[in-house]
Amino acid sequence: MTVRAWWILLGCLVLSAPAAAQDEKSWSGSVDLGYRSVSVDGNEDAYRTDVNLDDGLRLFNFDYSYQPLESGILDDLELHATGVGGDPYTAGGLRLRKVGRYDLSLGYRSSAYFYRDDGFFFSPQGDLHSWDARREFANLDLKIEATDWLRLRVGANRLE
Repeated sequence: MTVRAWWILLGCLVLSAPAAAQDEKSWSGSVDLGYRSVSVDGNEDAYRTDVNLDDGLRLFNFDYSYQPLESGILDDLELHATGVGGDPYTAGGLRLRKVGRYDLSLGYRSSAYFYRDDGFFFSPQGDLHSWDARREFANLDLKIEATDWLRLRVGANRLE
């Protein structure tokens, strides 16, 4: 598990603590934590190519939403994360919204791909291709309703 994944997990747990202390009508959500144990008896490269799951602590799913009982600076807050900690596909997001004023969405996804064929799959010589790649995607979307006739929208995407 990467350091970034542990920080995401820790942040989700810290944010879930106020939910227990707040009014039940304001906060709702769920957390699915677990541990995965992986044992590979065969070809480890074939396992990583097809499955690519690692041992360790997992945040399988985290979903929380907050709707304040009284109208204020925001009407809705949503936070979600999936696959944090050793899964090849991780995602998370945050949405803040005030109806009729603004809507801010932040998102993050990462994908880990591995491929190696040393002659076990298709031919005795292998196909001589191998790669290990990680892609990270981040996005921001902000919609502002300044007046009844003026609306602004700003967006940004990042790919690494």
